Amino acid sequence: MRKNYFKSFTFIGTFLFILLQLFTPFFAFAQEIDGQETEVELKDVHATIDETTNQLDTHLIFSKTVGDVSNQIITVSDDLTLPDNDALIIKDPNTQTIGSAILTNNKLQLDISPSYQGDFSLSLSAPSETILPNTFLTVSSSNFSKKILLPTRTLQTEESVTQNESESLVQPKTDTPIPYLAFPQPETIDFSYNTDGSGNYLTNNDQGQSGKNTLNYAYGSTTEASFDDENYVNYADEAYVKKTVKEVAGKQGLFDVTLDVKGNEYPNPIDLVLVIDYSSTMKGQKLENTIAGIKEFLDQIDHALDTQKVHVGIIAYNREAYTQPFTSDKETLIDFLEDTSKSHSGTFIQKGLIAAENLFKTSSTPNVQKQIIVHIGDGSANRAYHPEIDATEYANGGNITPYNGFDAATYYRDFADNSPSYFTSSSTTAEEDPDNATLTTPKDIANLTLGTAVDLKLKNYDLYSIGVAPSGRGEYVDKNIASSEAKYVPIDADLAQLGEALGNVATKVDRTITNGTIHDPMGEQILLQKSGSELTTADYSLKGYKKDASGNWIDSPELLEKVSVSEENNQLSLTGLYLGTDERLTMTYQIRIDTESTNFIPEYWYLANGRTTLDPINTGVLLDFPIPSVKAPGTQVTIEKNWVDNNNSFGLRPDSISFVLKRTTVTSSAWQKSQIIQLAAPEQASNQWQMVLDSIIPEGETTPVSLAAFNNQGENFIYSAEETAIDPNYTSATQVTDNKITLTNTLSSTDLTFTKVDEHDQPLNGVRFKLLDEQGKQIGEEQISNEAGLVTFPQLREGNYQLVEIEPLAGYQAIDPIQLTIEQNSDGEFVVTNPTNWSHKVVNKKITEQSSSSSENNSTSTSSSGNKQTTVSSKNKPTTTGQIPKAGEHVQSWLLIVGVLLIFVVSILYYKNKRSSL
Repeated sequence: MRKNYFKSFTFIGTFLFILLQLFTPFFAFAQEIDGQETEVELKDVHATIDETTNQLDTHLIFSKTVGDVSNQIITVSDDLTLPDNDALIIKDPNTQTIGSAILTNNKLQLDISPSYQGDFSLSLSAPSETILPNTFLTVSSSNFSKKILLPTRTLQTEESVTQNESESLVQPKTDTPIPYLAFPQPETIDFSYNTDGSGNYLTNNDQGQSGKNTLNYAYGSTTEASFDDENYVNYADEAYVKKTVKEVAGKQGLFDVTLDVKGNEYPNPIDLVLVIDYSSTMKGQKLENTIAGIKEFLDQIDHALDTQKVHVGIIAYNREAYTQPFTSDKETLIDFLEDTSKSHSGTFIQKGLIAAENLFKTSSTPNVQKQIIVHIGDGSANRAYHPEIDATEYANGGNITPYNGFDAATYYRDFADNSPSYFTSSSTTAEEDPDNATLTTPKDIANLTLGTAVDLKLKNYDLYSIGVAPSGRGEYVDKNIASSEAKYVPIDADLAQLGEALGNVATKVDRTITNGTIHDPMGEQILLQKSGSELTTADYSLKGYKKDASGNWIDSPELLEKVSVSEENNQLSLTGLYLGTDERLTMTYQIRIDTESTNFIPEYWYLANGRTTLDPINTGVLLDFPIPSVKAPGTQVTIEKNWVDNNNSFGLRPDSISFVLKRTTVTSSAWQKSQIIQLAAPEQASNQWQMVLDSIIPEGETTPVSLAAFNNQGENFIYSAEETAIDPNYTSATQVTDNKITLTNTLSSTDLTFTKVDEHDQPLNGVRFKLLDEQGKQIGEEQISNEAGLVTFPQLREGNYQLVEIEPLAGYQAIDPIQLTIEQNSDGEFVVTNPTNWSHKVVNKKITEQSSSSSENNSTSTSSSGNKQTTVSSKNKPTTTGQIPKAGEHVQSWLLIVGVLLIFVVSILYYKNKRSSL
C-alpha cells in the first residue's frame, strides 16, 4: 500500500515540474514586453464624407510592433476640429477590437496590448459643414507626418444654382457625363412597324417583292430615312446600313439574313496632340523605341498629313512641359523629339495635359472637326496643381472609374496652373522646394490629375491613353485619362509596341466607323442556324470589300483583321469594325422560324431579329437597322374513317371514334402527340366519316396550336393518327397519303360464297338470293349469281342463317330455304359448320314433261368428304341411297325393289331345299 502511495506522489510531482518548465518562459516573456516601449507607424490616411450623416470620416491605418505605445502622442492638425472622445475603438484587419484610444484637443493616446503586433485601424469623425475648399489635414507624431487634402461639399449644380444665404451645407457639385467626340453624332432612326392580325412588319416594306415569305425595308422608296446612291440607310454620311432577308432556294423555311455596313471619312481637319512622358528614364533604347513608334504612326497617317486633313502637335513633359506646335511635317515632329525636348525628373502629367489644351486654344486649325489628345506614359503622376481658391468640388458620378483599389469620391476641374505652388508626393521634392511644394499622398496627386482629364473630356476633347508598363496606381490614372476603356492600350516598359498601339489611333483618325460594334439578337420564334452548340465560322459568311478605281466592289479581307464575331443567348455580336470611305463589310447567316413551337402561327409575319444596332465608334450611341420579317405556312390534315362492315348490318358501329394526332419533331421538347380527338358519325348514315384539322391541343396543354407544314429542319411533317379504343369486333388499318390519313375499320367476319348450278353442274346466272338471320331479318343486300354462278354474301358474323332463293330461273324448280350455321374455329376464323362439309354449291333442277303435277320440286346443296355425300332436299327426306332422285326415275326404283324381293324369295327356297336334302 505504501508503495502505491509513493508511486502516485512521484507521478504528480513529475507532472507539476513539467508544467512549471513550460510556463516559466511565458512569464519571463511577458515581463520583458511589459518593460519594452515602441512606436506605431502611420501607413495611410484617407477621408470621406458620409452623405447620410454629413460627417467627415477620417480613417487612420497604423502598424505596430511588440511593445508598449501608451506614451506615444499622435497629433491631428487644427485645420479640422475633432470632438473629444475617450472611447475610440481600435480594430485589427479582421475588424476585431484590440484596444482603445482617447482623443483630447486633437491629440490621440493609444491603449493597445504590448504583445499585439500588426496593422490596425482607427476612425475619427467630425462635422463636414465647416470644411472649406483646399483644407488640409496633417497627422503627425515623433516618427511620422502625413498631410492630405480634405474633401468638401457644395450645393452647386451643373447649372451653377446660387445658394440661399441661409444655407450653410456644402455639397459636391454634380458632374456631367463625358461625351465621346468633339463633333455631333448622328441620331438613330425610329423605324415604323405595324402589328396586326397578320403579324409584325415594317410599315414601309417592299410589299413582298423579295419573296412571298419575306418583307424587307423599302430601301430608297420611302421618306422615312435618307439613302445614299446605293440605297443604304444614310446616317449623316458617317455610317450606311442595310439589312435584308431572302429565302434559300430549294430549302423550305430557311432564310439568309445579311447585315451590310459602309463607312466614310471626316470631311474637315483633325488636330492631334501627342502628350509624352519625358521623365528621367526617357533615354537610350526607350527613347529610340519612342521615336520609332511615332515615326510608324506618322507613316500610317501619311495620306492624311499630306492632304492637310491631320495636324499633329507634341507635348513632352516631366517637371516641365515642352511644346511642338501643330504641323503636318513629319521631319519637324521627329526633330523635336530628338533635339528639343529634354528628359528631367518629375512626372507632372497634369501640366502636360493642360499644355495640350493650351495648344488647341492658341493654334488649332480652322474648321477643325476633331481634337484628339494621345497620352503616352506610365501614369505615375507625382505632381499636381492646387485647385483654384474658389474651385468647385464635384461628386464623382462615374467620370472617374475605380481600378486596382483606387477611386475618387470627388474631383476638381479648375486649377491654379499659373501659380508656382504645387503638390508633390515626393518628400525629397518637398524638402528641396519648400516654398512651392506641398507634400501629399500619391492617391491625391492621381485624383487631382484625373480632375483635369475629366475637364478635357467634358470640353469635347477626344482622349486616348497608352499605358507604359503602369503600376496599379499608374493603370488607374492611365485608364481614366482615356475617353473610354476601348481607347486605352497597355504596352511594355521599353515602348517597343508603341507603333502598334498608335496604329489603333491611326485607324480612327479619318474613318467614321472605328472599333464599331453590331449587336444582332434573333427575333421571337426565330432560330439561329448553327452546325453545333457553338457558333463557328462555318455558320456565317463574313466579307470585306473596297471599291476599285472603276467603282466596283472587290474583296478586301484586310478589313476583317480586327473583326470578331460571337454569339450568346441567341444574339450575334460583331466587334472591331473599322470602315472608311468606300469600305464595306457584310455578314450573312441563316435562320428558321420555330415551326415546332406551340406559339407558331402559320402565315404570320415574324420579325427576323430584335433591335439590331451599330455603335460606330463604341460609345453607346446606337444606330438602328430596319428589321425584315419572315413567315411560314401551316397545313391541314384530313382524317377519313372508313367502315367495312356490310353497312353496319350487325349494328356494331359506335356513335363516334377517338384518336390522337401524332408527329415526329426535331426538337425533343416540342409537342409530338395531341389530346384525344373525337370524330362523330355523320347525321346521314355513311360508311365514310371525315373531318379536317388545322389545329389541335397538344397532350398536357389547354390551348390549341396550329399545324405547321414542316419541321425545324424544313422537312415536311408526316402526321399520323392512332385510334385510342378499337371495338374488338373490328380490325383497324391506317394509310397516310400526303396530308390525308385514312383509318379503316373492318368487321371481323367471313364471306359466304357458293355456286348456283343445275343438275349437270353447269353455272346458273341471274338467280336472286337473300340471307335472313334467326329473327328473319334480312342481312345486307340481295345478291345475284353471276355468269360463273357465284353468289357472295359479305362480312357475316357467327350465327344461324337462312339462305333463301327469291325466284328460280324460268324452267327450273324452286328450292326451299337452306339452313346455315357459321361458327369461329380454333384459329379465330369464321367457317360454315352446318351443313357439314358443305361443298358451297346450290343445285336447281330443270322442269321436264315427265314430271307430274304431284312431283315435288327438289334442289340440293351438296358437300363431300371423300366418297361420303350429304343431301339436303326441299322436304329434308333422306333416301336409301343418300341422294335425292332425279326427275323421271320412279320406274327404275320399283324395278329395283322387285329384284330385291325376288332375290330374297330365291334365297329362302334354296335354304329350305338344302335342309330337306339332309
